[in-house]
Amino acid sequence: MTIHINAGLKLFMESAIAAPTTVTAITKAAPGVLSAAGHTFANGDVVLLEIQGMVELHGYLCKVVNVVASTSFQVAGVDGTAGIDTTLFST
Repeated sequence: MTIHINAGLKLFMESAIAAPTTVTAITKAAPGVLSAAGHTFANGDVVLLEIQGMVELHGYLCKVVNVVASTSFQVAGVDGTAGIDTTLFST
């Protein structure tokens, strides 16, 4: 009998669902900056992106990093170590 172990598996569970936030723009930069006026995100929040246009980010589970007031923020992988480079993403 063979036993398979998935080392490094991370499981994220939802504890609450916030109201949707509309992202109005995403820069093509390293790292990309998402604009969303009036958002209530804080550094470390985990979000699921449902994006139209920049399809590479659609369905992406990520961590909010580098919040700029309530107008824009950057996202990183769920480990939070590096911002997402959107330079070559579609628009």
